[in-house]
Amino acid sequence: MAATNVSGIRTYLDAVAIVTGGASGIGAALSRELARRGAHVVIADRQRGLAGEVMATILAAGGKAEAADLDVRDADAVEHTACRRLTGG
Repeated sequence: MAATNVSGIRTYLDAVAIVTGGASGIGAALSRELARRGAHVVIADRQRGLAGEVMATILAAGGKAEAADLDVRDADAVEHTACRRLTGG
């Protein structure tokens, strides 16, 4: 991960951030902020429609994002999502 400081703000250029619960509240705010700082954000949530809305706002602002349907209670699904997004596998 290439993390640098620009004007005292940490950036995450080319990093991948998987935000669980990213479709609403604090998770959505974190997703938008990480994207603003250069991360490719995976908005992972059971609420795929809302995750898609957050993704759309990030993309409209010029960021990189994708939505993923994920229930964190399913360990296999979490592992699959992480492996697919972080290793390309």
